[in-house]
Amino acid sequence: MNSATQYPPIGLAMLASVLREAGHEVTIIDANIFKEPGSRLANRIGALKPDLAGITVNIISARAGVQLATTLKRLDPALAICLGGPFVTDKSGPLLKKYGMDFAVYGEGEVTFSELCSGKPPAGIGGLVYFDGTGITVNPPRPLLEDINTLPLPAYDLLPPLGLYRCRSRGTPVGPVFTSRGCPFHCTYCTSVVFGKKFRAHSPDYIMKNILHLTKNHGIRQLDILDDHFTLDMDRAEETLDRIIHADLKLHLNFQNGIRTEKLTPAFVRKMKKAGTFKVNIGIESGSVEILGKVKKNLDLQNIIDAIRMFRAEGIITVGLFILGLPFDTEDTIRETIDFAIKADPTMTSFALYMPFPGTEMHDYLRQNGLLTGENELGFDSGFYTNRLYHINPNLSSERTITLQKQALRAFNLRTGKIIETLGTIRTFEELKWTIRASADLARSTGFFH
Repeated sequence: MNSATQYPPIGLAMLASVLREAGHEVTIIDANIFKEPGSRLANRIGALKPDLAGITVNIISARAGVQLATTLKRLDPALAICLGGPFVTDKSGPLLKKYGMDFAVYGEGEVTFSELCSGKPPAGIGGLVYFDGTGITVNPPRPLLEDINTLPLPAYDLLPPLGLYRCRSRGTPVGPVFTSRGCPFHCTYCTSVVFGKKFRAHSPDYIMKNILHLTKNHGIRQLDILDDHFTLDMDRAEETLDRIIHADLKLHLNFQNGIRTEKLTPAFVRKMKKAGTFKVNIGIESGSVEILGKVKKNLDLQNIIDAIRMFRAEGIITVGLFILGLPFDTEDTIRETIDFAIKADPTMTSFALYMPFPGTEMHDYLRQNGLLTGENELGFDSGFYTNRLYHINPNLSSERTITLQKQALRAFNLRTGKIIETLGTIRTFEELKWTIRASADLARSTGFFH
């Protein structure tokens, strides 16, 4: 796992706020922060005497989540256990049957989980999977929420203090927010099993209510926007930035999840800067037009170069996000990606190895063609940033792909000018600590220096 960046589970905080609004008593335990042994964590949960325990899992945390669930069941066989999260949709039925859990929520979970906790019969709950003791029933999916402005604010107060979480920060604590849900694009490697393809946005009124709550009640000094596509609706994006500027909260803004660049203009980037933006991540994935086409990434590489220049003109840090080892990659296309990264010249880059997420078109393709390796019913046994590949690429061996990843990291990062530039972006002690921790993570997970 990446120890340099750890965000609070905003999805759980949103679920908790909906449950609390419905009159339920709710507790959130973030095991990623406190890192308690499974037995101690289970005892802590058991002491609360809950009617139901919900455990959210992804492709990396599924093993730990299932182990926790089985421990809880051993301590209290009558305790109802429900799985949720992005790993659930593809795997929930077999997991419930094999490990004796009761329920799983797939897709957008607020209404489904609330109905379950309120005692509605499972057979009538959309988006629910349940085990009745003899077999698995998968109910029809629940329609996506049409108006996400009807949701209460996330229950940040039920999370550990925000200051315990870590990311690159110009000001602490950091408040992470989603201002929209869903992405209408069809990149074959990207999962949309929770929020779907339909773009649904919070209004600027809702967003500002959330921001003001975070500043007043949690003292945040930085806002990290985690949207899949903040700039899809440019009118909304501009009004949001205008409202942040007008509020004069003096927040630092970070667009952590990757911003789309096709609609950016110099005027909009200047507005981002005026609102407090100091860093943006940009999802580029590949420098090969051929590979971008094969993975259905709708992207103009010249537009990326132009956007990075716009951000540079305003002194905003850019992080280019690349994926190496996509199933159609060759040595030539990876070298194209390395060359493009150097040409486009973002401030920093991430060269991650491709990981096949369940529920994606690419994962289905690999599974159907017998090209998946190392996957099991409990996901993968490494972090998201790893030096392992979990699929067979007929064009390129895993060993060679990993070698090319190291070459990419060295070619981009070990230039004297780039080292000086990267160090020159550090403004706070927190940023320095993050840089050291992130560098150690990189070296450990990729063997960068070997």
